[in-house]
Amino acid sequence: MSLHVIIDIEASGYGRGNYPIEIGYCMPGSSVHGTRIRPEPVRIDWETLAEAAHGIASDQLASHGQSAFDACRALNQNLAGQHVYCDGRSHDHV
Repeated sequence: MSLHVIIDIEASGYGRGNYPIEIGYCMPGSSVHGTRIRPEPVRIDWETLAEAAHGIASDQLASHGQSAFDACRALNQNLAGQHVYCDGRSHDHV
């Protein structure tokens, strides 16, 4: 049986113009990885409804988040050659 990576993305809101704030994934063998993403200075869209759902405050991202570049580089390195599945396409494809 082939095992796959499951990924989940939390965002600043639910529509276009919002941005990823956390990416988590589970590798085969159950190792879990997560990265919070620090918003770029030009990003100001923030929905309190989304914050209520994911529980991540914007000030946590500013103090504990990685740059989007570093988060993407780590994803590319860690997930290279893997089949990755996400259950939230309607929200996560934007």
